[in-house]
Formats: sequence, structure tokens, C-alpha cells
Amino acid sequence: MLGTAGSFWLVGRARIVPVLLPATFAGGAVFIVLGVATSLAAALIVAVLAGISRGLLEVCATTLLQRVTPTALLARMLAFKEGLTMAAWGLGSVLVPALIALGDVSAALIGTGAIAPIVVLARFRGLLRVDAAATVPVVAIALLRSMRLFRALPAFELEATARAGIDLSVRAGTRLITEGEFADGYFAIADGLVEVTSGGRTLAILGRGEGFGEIALLRDTRRTASVTAMTDVLLFAIEGDAFVTAVTGHAESARRAGSIIDERLEEQSADAGQLSAT
Repeated sequence: MLGTAGSFWLVGRARIVPVLLPATFAGGAVFIVLGVATSLAAALIVAVLAGISRGLLEVCATTLLQRVTPTALLARMLAFKEGLTMAAWGLGSVLVPALIALGDVSAALIGTGAIAPIVVLARFRGLLRVDAAATVPVVAIALLRSMRLFRALPAFELEATARAGIDLSVRAGTRLITEGEFADGYFAIADGLVEVTSGGRTLAILGRGEGFGEIALLRDTRRTASVTAMTDVLLFAIEGDAFVTAVTGHAESARRAGSIIDERLEEQSADAGQLSAT
């Protein structure tokens, strides 16, 4: 849990290797220490530190891989990574008994703890080159992070969502989406104001840090309202499939999305009721 919480600090960070390196050495060092001073107290401390290290390493590795892999190949690359992980678990299951047979439990702990630091040091220059070549959508990440809908996304998913979008600049008066049309994307407002209308009634005025388009995408229906730029507007547009995958793939974000949709539909129904009463 501590490692996962610490991983949120990595969101939007320009360089990952300066975090990956100490996390690797810390994760290896605790096992080496346990091999030298075997005790229950040491084992409990190792369990905590190893868990933190593993959480940070998993996020660092996945984030770095995502940054340098084309979107079309990312799913296959992540599947390949999981395959390597399973192979490493199998290799470890064979290696540890062998180390115990050659020495003892202490030798196995020390040998196991040394593996990851040695591998990272051997590939350190390559890791630095990959890290330096990666680009980070810092502005898009900051925008999404400020929004209620995306705030709960884990580090990897948040950065992946930021990479999936594009910047759009539109003039005042432009119709952005039209009520009744098929949905093709979600829009986050980076700057400017938009007006949301339905049946000729104004439902809301939205500005920076707010978004629109989630109802039709998540409820698999047509657009429930029209949106028009009141001023020149800078938008961050996320393609529909990428948006749905990001939001519905994380329980807390899905819950927040449901709450936002319910609130907007209730407001829309209330406005319609007031209009009928008058």
C-alpha cells in the first residue's frame, strides 16, 4: 500500500530511472541484510521495505515501457512483459532451492537480493538512453489530475490516458457536440467556456477543469445535450474507446463517473420539470 501510494508521485515525472535505481537497490539490499542478520524482527522490516520497493519497481517499469512503446503495440508489449514476469517467477523457484543446496538459507537470501541490482547495473546506460528519449505529456496529466473524474486513476492509467488524447483549439460559437448524435469522444476543458444545452434550454456553463461527453460514452447512448463554445476554447480530446477503458477499468473512477452522470441527468430532469411547470 505504501509503494502504491508513493507511485502517485511518479505521475508526470520527466525521468523514471532515478527512482527505479534506488528502488531496485533497496529491494535487493533488504534481502542481503536479512541473509546476514536472520531474525524475526529483520524479516518483518524486510517484508515492508520489499513491498514498497516492489510497488515502485512495477510502476516504474510499466510507465517507462508505456512511454517508449507505440500505442498500437502497447497491449502486446505489456503481455510480453507479463510473460517474462511469470518466467522469472519460475526461474526463481528453481534458483532458490539450488542456492540453498549449495550454501544455506543465508546464501540464498544474499544471492536472490543481488540479482536485480546486478541486472539493472548491467543495463544502466541503456535504461538512461530510453528514459531520456521518452516524452511526458505533463500539461495533459496536470489537467486530468485536477478533474474529479480522473483524480483516482493510478499513475500508469493516468499517464496512459493523457497520452491517448490530443489538443484541440476551437473558435467561439463552434458547435462541439450535437444532441442526438453518436458519441465518439470525451472532452476536457483546458481553457475557455462552453455552454451545455438541451431542447433549447441552457443546462450548464462549463470552464477549465471540467469536461463533457461522458454520458453517451459510458451509457452507450446518443448525446444527451449539445455543447457550444462561448469563447475561444482549448480542449483535450480523448477518443471514446480509450476513455471508456481508462474510466471503467478502475473501480473508484467508475464510481465517480457514475455519480457525475447521475448528477447531470438529475439536473437535466429538474430543468425539464421546471420548464413544464411554467
